[in-house]
Amino acid sequence: LTLALAAGLGVAYLRAPIEAEISLDPQQRFQTFRAWEATIELLWTEKFDAHRDEIYDRLFDEVGITRVRLEMFSGDENTTRSFERFLSHDIDMAGWRARRYATVNDDADPNHINWAGFDFADLDWRVEKVLLPLQDRARKRGQKLEVNLTYVAFTKQIVNGSYIHTDPEEYAEFVLAAFLHLQDKYHLVPDDFEVVLEPDNVREWTPELLGKAMAAVTRRLHAAGFHPRLIAPSLSDAALVPEWLDAIAKVPGATDALAEIDYHRYHGAKPEVLNAIADRARAMGIEASMLEFWFGRADYKVLHNDLKLGNVSAWQGRTVLTFHDIDANDKVVLNEDVRYNRLYFMAIRPGAVRIGAASTAPYAADPIAFQNPDGSIAVVIRADHAAKVALTDLPQGDYLLETASKGSGMPQPTAVHIGPDGRYLAEIPGPGVISLRPAPKAGS
Repeated sequence: LTLALAAGLGVAYLRAPIEAEISLDPQQRFQTFRAWEATIELLWTEKFDAHRDEIYDRLFDEVGITRVRLEMFSGDENTTRSFERFLSHDIDMAGWRARRYATVNDDADPNHINWAGFDFADLDWRVEKVLLPLQDRARKRGQKLEVNLTYVAFTKQIVNGSYIHTDPEEYAEFVLAAFLHLQDKYHLVPDDFEVVLEPDNVREWTPELLGKAMAAVTRRLHAAGFHPRLIAPSLSDAALVPEWLDAIAKVPGATDALAEIDYHRYHGAKPEVLNAIADRARAMGIEASMLEFWFGRADYKVLHNDLKLGNVSAWQGRTVLTFHDIDANDKVVLNEDVRYNRLYFMAIRPGAVRIGAASTAPYAADPIAFQNPDGSIAVVIRADHAAKVALTDLPQGDYLLETASKGSGMPQPTAVHIGPDGRYLAEIPGPGVISLRPAPKAGS
C-alpha cells in the first residue's frame, strides 16, 4: 500500500505544473519579421469551392496571413494551351501534368518578347480566382498583402517536350514577360520573386546556373523598371543551402538583389543547419525564411525553432486552401496544427523585431518575444509541460491572452491589463502554446 501510494504521488508530482519566470530584454535585437506566407492553389475541389468566400475572410481574421506565393509554370512559354485544354476536358490531369513544364521558345532572340509564344492562362487563373479577392479583403482591413511570384519547373514530369530555361537569358526573358503581363493586365507588380522553386529537385539546375539566372533576371527586371526582392535558393534540403550560396556568390551580379535566403524543411533542417543559415543571412545583411513544409508537418515546435534558431523573417507551413478543412456538418474548421500556430501568426506581425526573452525553466516554457514599432511587446511561449509562467518586464497596457493545448478547442482571447509592475501570471494545463499580444487600439 505504501509503495502504491508513493507511486501515485510520484505520478501526481510529474503532472504538476512546472513554474517558470519569463524575463524580456529589448536591448537584445534579432530579426525583423516580414510575412506569414501561403501558396495559392491552382485548383479547388467542389467541397472547398462552396466555402471560398468564408475561407478568404478567415485567412485574415482567424489565421493572419500577410503574403502569398503566386506560382508560374515554366510551360507558360508554350503554344499548346494545355491549361485551357485541361479545363475544357480535352486532356486529363495526366495529360496536363506531362505538358505544364515543357517549353517552346517564343523566338530565337531572348531580347525580343513574342507574345504569341506565351500562355499565362494558369497564372491568370490564380490571380483572378484567389489573389485579387484576397487583395481586396486585405485592403478593406487596412492591410497589405505581399505577393511573392515564384518560378516552378519540375521538369521530371515532362513526358514529351523540351526545356529551354537553362539558358539564363531565355529564363530572364520569360520572367520579364510574366512581370509585364501582370502589370499590363492587372496593374500588379510582385513585391518578391522566388527564383526557382526547389532547384535541387530539378536535374537541369545547378548552383552555378542558379547564380547566372539570378544575375540575368536582376539585370533584365531592373532595366524594365521592376525591382522585386529576390528569394533563393529555395532548396528542399536545408543542409545544402550554405554550399549553394557559396557557388551563387561566385557569379558576378547574382546576389545584387538577393534579399531573402529561404529553405524548405523536407530534409536536413537540423538545429545546427538553422543556425548556419541564420549566420549566413546575418553576415550578408539580408533576411532568412522557411517557405515550405506542407501537409500538417509544420507544427508549433517547428515554427518556434525556425523563429528562434533560424531567425526567420518569413514562414510558410500551408497553402491557402489547407489552413482549414470541411467537417461532417459542412462547416469550415481549422486544421489542428493551425489551431496552435495561429497564436504565433496573430501575435507576431510584420515590422516587429524579435528581442531577448529568457526562461528559468526553458525545458518546460520556452519564450520568444517581439517588439512592435510602437514599443508594444508580444510574447509567445512554447510549453512542453503543464506550466505556470510569470511574465515580467511587460509594458503597461491592455493585452489579449490566448492558449492552445490538447482538447482545449479553438482559442478564445481573454482581455487582460498589465499594470505598472509589468508582471502577468499565465497557466497552461499541458503541452501547447501561450500567447500574450497587445490588444487592438480603439478604431483600429
